[in-house]
Amino acid sequence: MQHPADSSNLTAAIRKRLHFTNGKIKLIYLIAASLIAIVLILMAVPERYAITYDAKNPDKNISDYTIYAPKEIVDTVTTEKLRQQARDDVPKDRSHVDQDQADALLAEITAVTDQLKLVSDHGFQIISTKAAEPEADPGAPHSFTEAELRDGAALAPDLNLSAAQVQTLYEMTPESLATSSAQIRNNLSSMIQSNSLSARNFGDALFTLYSALQANEQIDPRFLGIFTDLNVLEPVISGYWVIDEDYIREQQELKAAAVEEVRYLQGQTIVAKGDIINENQYEVIKSLGLLTGGTYDYTIYLGLIVITLLGISSLYLLLRLLNDKILKDFKRSILVNLILVLGVVVCAVCVKFLNVYVAPLMLSIMLATTLLGSRSGFSLTVSLSIILTGMTASSSSTSKDEMICMMLIILLCGISTVSFLKTHKQRVRLVFCGLIDAAVAAVTLVMYTLMTSADYLNLWNNVLMTVIAGLAASLIAIGVQPVLESIFNLCTSGKLLELSNPNRPLLRRLLMEAPGTYHHSIIVANLAEAAASA
Repeated sequence: MQHPADSSNLTAAIRKRLHFTNGKIKLIYLIAASLIAIVLILMAVPERYAITYDAKNPDKNISDYTIYAPKEIVDTVTTEKLRQQARDDVPKDRSHVDQDQADALLAEITAVTDQLKLVSDHGFQIISTKAAEPEADPGAPHSFTEAELRDGAALAPDLNLSAAQVQTLYEMTPESLATSSAQIRNNLSSMIQSNSLSARNFGDALFTLYSALQANEQIDPRFLGIFTDLNVLEPVISGYWVIDEDYIREQQELKAAAVEEVRYLQGQTIVAKGDIINENQYEVIKSLGLLTGGTYDYTIYLGLIVITLLGISSLYLLLRLLNDKILKDFKRSILVNLILVLGVVVCAVCVKFLNVYVAPLMLSIMLATTLLGSRSGFSLTVSLSIILTGMTASSSSTSKDEMICMMLIILLCGISTVSFLKTHKQRVRLVFCGLIDAAVAAVTLVMYTLMTSADYLNLWNNVLMTVIAGLAASLIAIGVQPVLESIFNLCTSGKLLELSNPNRPLLRRLLMEAPGTYHHSIIVANLAEAAASA
């Protein structure tokens, strides 16, 4: 009988062993992520150029290189110059009445209306006196002597009233004059506070003011006519007429905001060989970390590390969801990560030194599907779509459109690869799979380019390279698959078919020396296959 202590020790040992194995498998994924991140960073490290800029001798700043933008960037120097030019183009002749001095202005207008009120009141007294006389005719028009008119004008010495103007004021009732004066002040005050008198020239502002006063039915036209004839408003308002700095500043910022940012797109030429480098281009090159001895642009490398972690994490999670047996098998975990790293390295070399469309994107997916099954192939499809898209984005020779197109090609070709090889795992089928992938990639590329570009010349060159990439992936997979089967001692469908070849030495010897046993083994194998298929 087994002792309880021995049983508990055995359980602890098993748990420890499982924990140790799980830790080693996680370490494998961490190592794979590190290797992929290193590959992507090495690929993304831009060439650095020994360039200097001499502002005193701009004609000597000749570039010995053609420099491309490794990522999209804003030319801040040029953008700010254009915005400053837009600010400078805003006219500076916009003025208005100083709102802080509105009370002082209205006080001067009130002083004028008070003098006119004195004249009007004097006339009212004359009329009242004459009306009290016994021989006065109430219906007769009012008439005033020259002395009476001179006396009225003397009450407003600053205004130089004419006899006709004095008579008009005499004939106005105190109520009408008080209402008109108040309405003029109210209209002027409200227009100052609402900045309605802001204009490019003083004449426009006065026209706006007089138009508003004439539209006010509570103002006696006779009183407004006197204001107009005396030119009362012009000298008073002109003393408080200042440049509308707030308005001009607002217009300047609106014009500056309307200026679009000057951008260098990813892969766009910043400066060509033999061209003179200006200050704007030099600052862009410097900010991208492309100068020898200058700072690096670490944001690109940080982005690649995050992309790598996302790719490896998605592979781990999908395998855990679809094929968790691999996560419990140390040997198969090494294999799936080796396949991933191999595919990334091969594609990185092609993108760096050849062209993004000639990269054998399906190599890892073909190997994973034939060696580890369709679920592993699908998991690797998602992971590669993330990693290789990030790799494409970090290349200075590619654009955003190519990055999106690459993701679509990887996903669609990956699905077609897994679907085809799921039931056709013979090695010769890899060639047909490569042809299918080439067709899917070509159709995807054509459709996407027709929707986003009119560069049909490069389109057909890129289609040709995708076809080459599909065939290259299948040929490389055919060559690599036996090596991986041998190293990891895998029992795949292709290997079993090769082992079942009767021309192999061992089977041929069995057939020649023990034919009965050979045929009996074949019959038993057929029975077992029929039973398994039932």
